[in-house]
Amino acid sequence: MIFNSNKTIYKILKFVKENRFLDTIDAIENRLCKKIKILNPIFVIGLPRTGTTLLSHILNLEPRLGTSLYKDVPFIKGLIFWDYINFLYYKKSKYQRIHEDDMMIDINSPNTFEEVAWIISKIKNQKNSYDLNILTNYIKKILKVRNSERYFSKNNNNINRIELIKKYFNNSKFLISIRKPENTINSLVRVNKIFNKMFDQDPYFKLLYNELGHKEFNINSSNTKELNTIYLNEYFEFYSKVLELLKKEELLKDILVINHDDLVLEPEKNIKRLFDFIDFKFDFNEKYIANQLIKKKNSIYIENNFDQKLINRCNDLYKKIITKDF
Repeated sequence: MIFNSNKTIYKILKFVKENRFLDTIDAIENRLCKKIKILNPIFVIGLPRTGTTLLSHILNLEPRLGTSLYKDVPFIKGLIFWDYINFLYYKKSKYQRIHEDDMMIDINSPNTFEEVAWIISKIKNQKNSYDLNILTNYIKKILKVRNSERYFSKNNNNINRIELIKKYFNNSKFLISIRKPENTINSLVRVNKIFNKMFDQDPYFKLLYNELGHKEFNINSSNTKELNTIYLNEYFEFYSKVLELLKKEELLKDILVINHDDLVLEPEKNIKRLFDFIDFKFDFNEKYIANQLIKKKNSIYIENNFDQKLINRCNDLYKKIITKDF
């Protein structure tokens, strides 16, 4: 792990979220960032294990695009102050993610810290209501510490907030990743087992995971058939929402669906498509990015006992979305 100690980082994060003194520092930082404009923010969304991390790493190659990084944790408040001193805490060496997917990360890799800003901005006792000034100030501070022109985030929970985000940030763009159901479920089940093993080994890892707003690998089961059923239902629910959003004319032009399977097979073509959609000229060309980040792997057949009815309806949904049959 990048963190020196899950216990330490968890306790600091709890302290930061609840400390009134840091509210004062945060207010000062908000004033420092008041004049920063949020232009054409980009939101990467998708069911876990469908390629959202790869998309965020592609975007993170461009310094003019700014996002939250591992080194920003745990200072959701006092982010600018923390940016000056976080080098004292974090190691700079690269690590393989605990997902065991050959994705290497370090303190400058993008993460999903934005979700904590959403949690803090949630208005109590009001369903799906947020104080979006908190999120706005968070985004402005990210843009300042990254010295970037545009903000992007990877946050799968934003699938339930796309219309809210679009209403508040009218010029937003949304990248939604999708992957074949069989590959997605096999990967989800595999990684869930890895995380459960780590939760057993280190209870503070689970506490930190929950505090950061993660839910995706929190199923306490080692039964593959049970996990298949749970994740197939999640897949169908998630991409049913995507399908309904794609049917809305006012949103369609601002949503790009990226098929992870196609991205891996034809990286340059799909990276160019991504660039064109967000209307941004990268300093790197498509071939360079493909060579840096995308590794072609031979498909590995995993014998899996899927519920045939569930997998069929997920495959039908997948085909509808990638063929735009709606």
